[in-house]
Amino acid sequence: MKKIIILAFSLASLMGFSQTGLPQNLIIDGTFGIPDPEDMLSRDLNNDNKKDILVKTYYRNLFWIKNKGNGFEHPELIYESPVEYINDFDSADFDGDGKADIIFSTAKGLFLMKGTGVGAAASFSQPVKLVDESISLFRVGDIDGDGDQDIYFHQPISGTWLINNGNGIFTQGALIFTSLQKPDSVILKDLDNDNKPDLLVRFNATRILRWYKNNGNGSFTFKQEIDDFALGEFFDLGDVDGDGDLDIIHLFENGNVKQFK
Repeated sequence: MKKIIILAFSLASLMGFSQTGLPQNLIIDGTFGIPDPEDMLSRDLNNDNKKDILVKTYYRNLFWIKNKGNGFEHPELIYESPVEYINDFDSADFDGDGKADIIFSTAKGLFLMKGTGVGAAASFSQPVKLVDESISLFRVGDIDGDGDQDIYFHQPISGTWLINNGNGIFTQGALIFTSLQKPDSVILKDLDNDNKPDLLVRFNATRILRWYKNNGNGSFTFKQEIDDFALGEFFDLGDVDGDGDLDIIHLFENGNVKQFK
């Protein structure tokens, strides 16, 4: 049985909390030479135990901003896509060598750049194609519980995953679902505290939010329809009420927010 608490405040109200007394540190501005930054991740890209910043720009570029511990260095261009727009990106150690790798998707496929840096430097190999089709988004996690990072990805009408063999070499996993309802948002996290990452998927055409349970052997089972009117593609998970399990927070297109306990 799902319980819904509608928090009646808009996104504009949320933005009102931005004026706080917290200290601020300007990391990049117009003088840093990153044209139209669009998205970012906080990852340790050079294995020095400091969180760096990986930035994707509107113009198909990936930049590394090194964390010095007391500030950030000037951005360094990591990759420039020749034609295709970068849809999604992430970073993890896929081959177990202790170096961060970069993965990204475009209309041409899913690509992996392995970390090759020595010391405090962050450098990466040329992209290697993992999937030869348009990938809108993907998620990284240990799906089969063998200690390495696998990859879930959206196809136009389905969801599937790649099995990491432990050295950054991938093989095709089982199909998780097929649907003409066009999946457009996904979270890969453990929803039921069994130490296996599950899938929370929103389908654009029907506005349905579904939970697919990870069985632990690389297969998933449809568990529950969380919402049949999920009007908005932005949602996240967190223990909002402090009871030890994850709740779902869903931002609707009208600015309202739902909590599913």
